[in-house]
Amino acid sequence: MRNIIAIVIAVLAAALIVCAVAASRSKNEIGPKITNFLISLLPPVIGNFIIIVAQTETLALFGRYLYAVGIDITMYCLLDFILQYCGMTWHKVWQRVLQICIIADIIQFVCNLFFHHAFVSEVMMAYGAPYYNVRSLIGRNIHLGLIYVIVVAVVVVLLLKAIRGTKIYSEKYSIMLILLMFVGAWELFYIFSRTPVKASIIAYCIFGILCFYFSLYYRPRRLLNHLLADLVSDVTDGLFFFDDNGKCVWAYP
Repeated sequence: MRNIIAIVIAVLAAALIVCAVAASRSKNEIGPKITNFLISLLPPVIGNFIIIVAQTETLALFGRYLYAVGIDITMYCLLDFILQYCGMTWHKVWQRVLQICIIADIIQFVCNLFFHHAFVSEVMMAYGAPYYNVRSLIGRNIHLGLIYVIVVAVVVVLLLKAIRGTKIYSEKYSIMLILLMFVGAWELFYIFSRTPVKASIIAYCIFGILCFYFSLYYRPRRLLNHLLADLVSDVTDGLFFFDDNGKCVWAYP
């Protein structure tokens, strides 16, 4: 089972790289933001992969630190991407405060190598083989608290835009919010099921790939319907739009 999870993660990591390359070549103004987010996903994904396949405690710990440091950067890039996606900009003070908090968290987490205040390693059996898990201490709890604060901020931004924004645009925000809730539900299942092997990183990969699609290629149907309806509102004759295969994709009235 661990090998299957590892293979799935490796395939999805490769897909993230492909999406990141495609996003970097996009002329869309959100292209750099989604590129940064996809690239930032790679360290935690690779770190989690190492944790799963590690046969020694040293290698597992390396994966654990790579994952923790990477997820800090990922959360910052996610918020940065979502703000751009929602047509918002950073308040410079809050951006600088968050950057300082993330840098401080990375430093305190890495210092666990010397002070052992964030976590201690524990070996257990998972799917018939040793698995190097950790027991959280105050440093890791602080780290998780920062991550959850950023996630809440992302949810609040999307929720406010979906509720208060223009109705024809609410679909794009609602879709992103649903995707984020999907990741959160998988993460909660992992936590409460007490499954030793963290397979929820798969949801992170899927979320990144879908963010790539919806931010660069997807066009809200509700928005298009409203725009087309406004354009032909004074036309008395019926209008039909067909795709290259002869299928009707839009009709009026």
